[in-house]
Amino acid sequence: MSFRAVLLFLLILLTAPFVHRTSAQQQLPTFTSSIRARVTDDLSREGVSSVRVTVTGTNIKEPLVSTSDGQGNLQITGLSGGRYSLAIDKAGYFPQNFPDIVVGGAEASNFPLELGDLNITAQRTASGTVRWDDGEPVTNAIVHVMSFRGGALSRAPFVATVNTNDRGEFRVEGLRARRYMLFAYQRPQVVAPGTAVRVALPVFFPASERPENAQTLDMRVNKELGGLSLVMKEERGVSIEGKITAETLMPGLPAQVGLIIPGVPTPFIVGTETRIGEPFRLYPVPPGTYLLFARGVPVQAQLPPGTTPATLNGVLIEPAVTAIPVVVNRGTSIRDLTVNLPAPAVVEGKVDLDDAAQGLPSTIVPARGVSLFLEWFPKMESNYGFLTGQVNERGEFRLPAAVKGQDYVIGPGSNWGNTYVSSIKQGPRDLAAGALPVTAGGDPVRVLLKRDGGRVEGKVTDGARVPWRAFVVVAPRDRRIEFWFRTAFTMSDGSFQIANIPPGDYDIFAFDRNDEDIYYSGDFLRRFAVGGKSITVTPFAVQSVELSVTHTDR
Repeated sequence: MSFRAVLLFLLILLTAPFVHRTSAQQQLPTFTSSIRARVTDDLSREGVSSVRVTVTGTNIKEPLVSTSDGQGNLQITGLSGGRYSLAIDKAGYFPQNFPDIVVGGAEASNFPLELGDLNITAQRTASGTVRWDDGEPVTNAIVHVMSFRGGALSRAPFVATVNTNDRGEFRVEGLRARRYMLFAYQRPQVVAPGTAVRVALPVFFPASERPENAQTLDMRVNKELGGLSLVMKEERGVSIEGKITAETLMPGLPAQVGLIIPGVPTPFIVGTETRIGEPFRLYPVPPGTYLLFARGVPVQAQLPPGTTPATLNGVLIEPAVTAIPVVVNRGTSIRDLTVNLPAPAVVEGKVDLDDAAQGLPSTIVPARGVSLFLEWFPKMESNYGFLTGQVNERGEFRLPAAVKGQDYVIGPGSNWGNTYVSSIKQGPRDLAAGALPVTAGGDPVRVLLKRDGGRVEGKVTDGARVPWRAFVVVAPRDRRIEFWFRTAFTMSDGSFQIANIPPGDYDIFAFDRNDEDIYYSGDFLRRFAVGGKSITVTPFAVQSVELSVTHTDR
């Protein structure tokens, strides 16, 4: 082989790997983009430094972690097209997640996605004292914090509960940016042995016996409220004495008796234990209007409402429950009160599912995985009014420990899975998907679920800007049916999708924020009706809607 031929062969060998690498690189995407934002305090609107930011997404194998600079500025680089989420965390603030960030593909190469200000919510604090009306501190008083939902007091569990110290002081930390109602009470039995018992009704801030006359704490605009003073009016306690009888429970079985104040979310103000056929005494009871709850329970355990009944000598025993109104006048005890426990009552029925596919006739099958949550009606704000349970493999449910003849509503705590409630019936009554109550001990309850809901998608605009995280609400024309409300936040490109909407007539809105789920209030939606659009949802159908943001603070 000639020298020239050998040289040419060596050149080919040397350049081949380079050509191969170049070709491989040309097959990979060459564009990159970035996300830029500023993390800001929700109250001051100033930048927050040293915030830990974690980025996850479709094109990231391992999360990317970054930190905001001294002015709260943040930049994440080297991102390819796809969908991402930001998780933000710093001590003193609530962790917040910003999902649905859409980064463009090659057409967005080298152009950063500007997210603007990302508000991070500072944790709020409320503190103060609870005192008797003579100025003495109330030691070991229980201080409760409740929030609002849909313009009314929330039926959710307490936001926070703390106890006062020996100086009557309390401090509640970790509150969110919401309105709250503050109240305190002292259970008379929580006292040191040998000391005088001081009693009073619960007090709502600053010194009201009823929640409708109380003042609210607006933590949306305050990071800390201190020096709050609650004054309890001391009353002379009297006694309620009587005997528990029962239609079906044997004498000698355990029973619980206690007083609650309707509309005030406390456990028993005064409670005791006794046995069927034996006397009971509630003391000391301040004057007021109460519901007296009595509950006969099995020997093995004192079971909470909704749990599986026990057996005695192989015989199934269910709790018998009743609740009667009692008015206690100042300085006057109640004696010889007979409280009769009726035969155990239940709320029972079946949940069916119409599982028909599009274009096919109805296919009714038992629903599975459904859990039920029933609330006393009208709402008592008390855990003594709840019934809970699940359906079996045949879709049947049986909720014991109900009060015979008492009405209950199927609350939003129920879990229907990936379906919607089409109807709820008890006997011949159509309960309009939960708008009306069911009656304990009455006809079986029939619930029908469906999967033929429609979908709404679209975009939201706010003048010339894209309103990321705008809050979209699909509200049924019959506002009573909470089950049929649907909501979503817009993605970073202003788009949204809402599925599983029951067929029917709706109004759709886009708000700048979701404040205390106020959209459940009909008055609120009427106030901003001009910003909504009317739509009709049909089975399995998809429709597009263009919306403009309604600013609720204007």
